[in-house]
Amino acid sequence: MSWMRKSILVAAVVIFAAALLPAEQLKVANGDPLVYQDGWYYVGGRFNATLDNVSVYLFCSDFNHVFYWNRGYTVNLTPIYGDIQHRTYYGPVADNDWQIYNDWPIYNYTAVQRYMMAAWLTTQYAPFFAHWEDDENKKQAAGIQTAIWWLLLPQNHDYSGWKTPYVGDYTDTWLRKATDAIAQDDLNDPTDPFYRYFRIVSPLNPDYKDTLQVPQEFIVQVTPEPATLLLLGGMLIWVGLGMERRRRGRSKEQ
Repeated sequence: MSWMRKSILVAAVVIFAAALLPAEQLKVANGDPLVYQDGWYYVGGRFNATLDNVSVYLFCSDFNHVFYWNRGYTVNLTPIYGDIQHRTYYGPVADNDWQIYNDWPIYNYTAVQRYMMAAWLTTQYAPFFAHWEDDENKKQAAGIQTAIWWLLLPQNHDYSGWKTPYVGDYTDTWLRKATDAIAQDDLNDPTDPFYRYFRIVSPLNPDYKDTLQVPQEFIVQVTPEPATLLLLGGMLIWVGLGMERRRRGRSKEQ
């Protein structure tokens, strides 16, 4: 392998490893905008939070657990193409152990595909947030949220009396839109660029069978941290300087 290829490979490995480091602390501050509250449940909205003191928006992907405002949690950040089997609540769920939804066989999808659909659904809130005062927009957002909850809903769980919310045609519509979305060529694989910066936010020791374990699981979109970008810049400069030295060496030989 040439020196240049080795350098690029080293840079890629270092950057990839840095991107997979777990955030040390999660703290959920409040709903933004004010999430649509249906009884006890916050349905359809995003949450203001910090990951390692960096402000982010979180989207709930988990109806079976709870969290508390302003409490710190140590969490994993797992890419959808990463080790969801051991680092998330629902990665271990067998393909035949999902809840059958409304007589519609969404149990045909794997855990990875369900996280892909949930990630795509989080990107669909924006137009409804823009005019949050409109009740129709709140219902659309509630449809998105309940679709995410039904996607990631294993069978035979003790919900301690909780009933997974359902908002009729709104839930149905967004579930079907999500399944249609991941059938597209540019969205049908967890390594597609669309999913690059999505992370599943889970406790360090997730156990999906424990319905009272905290905190809830969330989905977040992250961007490369400044330190990672500086590292990338430094590695590219290093590669460039090496190429320039090699070019000058060849010129002298000639």
